Amino acid sequence: MCYQAFSLNGDWEMSYRETIYTGRNNPWETGFLIENAVPGYWEDMTDAFAQTDFYISLKINPEYGIQRYPISKAVPDMALPNISGCFFYRRSFHWETVSGAQVIHFSGVQNAVSLWLNDVYLGRHEGYSAPFDIKIPSGVLHDGENIIVLSVSNIGLTGFNDEMVSGLTNRAVNQYTGGITGDVTLRVYPTALRDVAVLISSDCKNAEVRILADGEVAFTWAVSDGNTVLSSGTNNGDFSVDTRNMEKWRPENPKRYTLHVTCGDIEICRPFGVRRLTVDGVHFRLNEKPYYLRGVCEHCYYPETIHPSHDISYYRKIVTTFKRLGFNFIRFHTYVPAEEYMCAADELGILVQVESPNNASTEEWAQIVTFCRRHPSVVIYCCGNERNIDDQYTEHLRICAKTVHTQTDSLFSPLSALRLLEYAFREEDKPELTEIPFLHHPRRFREVGEFVDLYNSYTLGYTSYFSLAADPEMLDSWSDIYQKPRISHEIGIQGTYTDLSLKDRYEGNRIGQTEMFRSIERHLASKALLHRAPLYFKNSCQWQRRLRKHNFETTRLCKKLAGYDYLGPIDTHWHTFGYDVGMMNEFYMLKPGETVRNVRMYNSDTVLLTDMGTNFNFLAGDMLDINLFASCYGEEAFTAPEVNIRLTKSDMCIARRRFLAENISPGSVTQLYNLRLVLPEVDEPEAMRLYVTLETGDTFAENEWALYLFPKAKGVDGGNLVVCDGMQPEALVQALEQGKDVLLLGAEPFNALPTSFQIALAGRTSGNLATVIADHPLMKNFPHEGFCGWQFRHLLEGGSAVCFESDEVPFDPIVEVVSSHKYAIRQGALFEFRLLPGRLLVCSFHFDQADPAAMWLKDHLIQYACSEEFTPKHSLDAQQLQALITGKVIAAGANTNFASNRNDKATAGK
Repeated sequence: MCYQAFSLNGDWEMSYRETIYTGRNNPWETGFLIENAVPGYWEDMTDAFAQTDFYISLKINPEYGIQRYPISKAVPDMALPNISGCFFYRRSFHWETVSGAQVIHFSGVQNAVSLWLNDVYLGRHEGYSAPFDIKIPSGVLHDGENIIVLSVSNIGLTGFNDEMVSGLTNRAVNQYTGGITGDVTLRVYPTALRDVAVLISSDCKNAEVRILADGEVAFTWAVSDGNTVLSSGTNNGDFSVDTRNMEKWRPENPKRYTLHVTCGDIEICRPFGVRRLTVDGVHFRLNEKPYYLRGVCEHCYYPETIHPSHDISYYRKIVTTFKRLGFNFIRFHTYVPAEEYMCAADELGILVQVESPNNASTEEWAQIVTFCRRHPSVVIYCCGNERNIDDQYTEHLRICAKTVHTQTDSLFSPLSALRLLEYAFREEDKPELTEIPFLHHPRRFREVGEFVDLYNSYTLGYTSYFSLAADPEMLDSWSDIYQKPRISHEIGIQGTYTDLSLKDRYEGNRIGQTEMFRSIERHLASKALLHRAPLYFKNSCQWQRRLRKHNFETTRLCKKLAGYDYLGPIDTHWHTFGYDVGMMNEFYMLKPGETVRNVRMYNSDTVLLTDMGTNFNFLAGDMLDINLFASCYGEEAFTAPEVNIRLTKSDMCIARRRFLAENISPGSVTQLYNLRLVLPEVDEPEAMRLYVTLETGDTFAENEWALYLFPKAKGVDGGNLVVCDGMQPEALVQALEQGKDVLLLGAEPFNALPTSFQIALAGRTSGNLATVIADHPLMKNFPHEGFCGWQFRHLLEGGSAVCFESDEVPFDPIVEVVSSHKYAIRQGALFEFRLLPGRLLVCSFHFDQADPAAMWLKDHLIQYACSEEFTPKHSLDAQQLQALITGKVIAAGANTNFASNRNDKATAGK
């Protein structure tokens, strides 16, 4: 360290007022001693505050209110009863003169602080994203007892254009969190040396060492690898170090060296890595080699501590988990990670995008850059998320970009998702918009393109909200508009049912005291569905797993996307009061059915792909025609890798290919093979498995896909069976009373809600999260695993599910469609009843004539309804049938959040 540090942590007197104090006069009057007040969050001190006179005056988060399920419309973020207002802190400390410049250093304050020392006002700092100093003028600090007073507030923080500052450490569970969140120290600098920064050249051949000094300084320096000194010298300013013979830092080999700068008796030791992320057209290069960013969106959720942890071992576990799953990049959503998080990223090897809160001031932005640039893992800086980029904000971004380009060796991205450039246009923007190749704002793209290095692009939701409709060629065709590398913004966002078994993990903390789990349990119990919640969760994870794989593979098929950040790696329940978005739960455990091996198939340096899209059903005897591709971004140069292809049915190989692939270029998507063959004839539907491997040197890539083979539909004569798409209530009742058997291939006359194979978006109340297929003779010959997989893709898309909202009607469908746990609606897409003397079979799937599964199932439904197996378990009388027909259901509110979060006060309505 280049300073001596004297801790001011520990016990402080405290007092409270409801409103912010920004005056220059010392506000201290009287207070109460609070043990271990620094560092500490106010919400963790409530027991101590209860012993004070100001306890009854404390105000809490005005966002905190009634939060419990069911909720049918938009859901607010989780709010906690955090204390809102302003606290004054006071303590004395003994001082004996130490020569040198003096500052009070704050490792963290939320959100703003004013400082008085010995009744002298020293200044005010606003912002919470990075450590900062407040200088002590000469003569203020004296020998003996000194008195320090602080005014800390967590309200009214504004930044750019006097607009609200909003990021994930002051939203939702952290809304109105407050306190001195890090160490407070008195630092004395015996020399002019303050800090050093190591910036790597674009070709990685040298390191520029920037010396931060408050005046002239002479020093010696050395670069070491462990105990071995590689180079050394003396200097009195900035200098360069030859790095040509040093190993490069990269996620696969996070090699670090140490720079030692010694001035008198003090020394700065700065670990650094020789690495540089650069731009090559619309792609990235890391250390001059093609590189693809496989990222996660880190959503600032700490289920056990609520606030960000300062335990580096915790972050080592997280980084190790991400890397084990194939990720090499973390995007921190509108927050600056803890120092310990970045140290773990440096040490274990994962790239980082640091993102400021929305509307952070240019002063706070500069502090963020200075704080983070010492970490080799940090390669991208970004100014926030889903905020409007209007003309005024563009100039703010230009200033922020200049700071990054002059003070770091990293890249600059304006925002995550480009509102007013690529989507979410206002009425006044329309005259300047161009529709080809997609609706965009050409002038703003030109102006922003002058100073940015890359874009975190929304891609119009085709890698998230509408992933089933994604077309890689279409997404690639947009590249000419951006003319920069694009990281696809927040791919995924696919929900799952909630895992109620995790409720006990929250016992005793403030999240556990909310109604999130308890109200869901009560709600499901009122619908007689609570006992099925574990099955819903398991099946929902299987649905999400399939869509995630397709989502990643579609993104990797794009030749002109440079990476993605995936939302999300874990469930983050601060968002929308329950956000089951992860491939893992919030404790970093993979959800049921998911494995590391499966994730690595589509989330690795080299990934094998197909052009099947979402069509996995095939007709027996038809020609199978599939193109196979490889997306290759590994360190190793490929020389004729061996490719193996196997297509199996009932564990028997029906096609096999083995060959040496040629012309595979690193950093590209290359077609490997066109697989063509005539599919065999079958009497009953069968599942097939396509398994492909690529192997060369140390590289092994594999992938697999489930395919389904259906015999040709023959058209079945139903005899006296009444078969129709729907019936009027009177006609249906009449037919059943006449003893007829009725097969409805649609939902009419029942109340129904639409279905899709696009799983419900995480956190929302609308859409569906799972399916359940009962053990029933009707489905015994249709290949399934107890839920609707890809073989149901076209059956669900455009179909519907009948609502069983009347408690008079037995709910026991053959195929159940499971709505959100936040607003449970009992639904069935296939069910049967006996209505003496008639029988009723209803299937509300979509019967697309081009879908082999739909045509086979239609025949099979008719055969079943004409067979002796058609023996419905449950009977309805006329009153119950009428209740099923007329049962009222209030549909959940449709999703309105498309990369525009109404719960973020900094962006809502803008």
